Amino acid sequence: MERALLPFVNSPDAARRERAILAAYALRDNTLTDLPLAVMRRLNDPEASVRAASNEFYRSLPLKVVEQNRREAVETLKELLASTYSEAQIAALDRVKTLGAEFARGEKFDEEVKTFVLRTGDGADNKTAAAALRALADFPHLAGDARIEQRIASALQSSDAELSRAATQVTLQAQQLRERPAIAAA
Repeated sequence: MERALLPFVNSPDAARRERAILAAYALRDNTLTDLPLAVMRRLNDPEASVRAASNEFYRSLPLKVVEQNRREAVETLKELLASTYSEAQIAALDRVKTLGAEFARGEKFDEEVKTFVLRTGDGADNKTAAAALRALADFPHLAGDARIEQRIASALQSSDAELSRAATQVTLQAQQLRERPAIAAA
């Protein structure tokens, strides 16, 4: 079924792409290699209804990165991080962990996460900022950067519930973060 749906997810017709994404949901309990990435790529779709369908269902399709789809996963995640759509950026930040920490680091995703975290509070929307903070749990070595430490400390004290929750979550998950002076003080 996965192979049968892929051409429709990539169809030039927006309505067909949207329906294919809805149909992909039926395959959520199967081992899939290409369909989850194809659905995620639709988070960059020019058609708002297709992006909305993709945003609603991509989480339900388990993304398992194996040797045969690793390059495509890297390309997809990089495209989503570079997107102008916050939903695409959030999806990429949430799914970076599927690559495995060492591989993700080798592909410089830790630098991408760092960039997103440092944008927190600089006009970045809070949902994207929260996703970036959560992604820090996969890259605890970034805690040594004083700017990252300060962003987390600021987020811990933020009046925005989502931002504060994300900062608390990442701080509780990563021992290295709890030991940083500014974070411990917050």
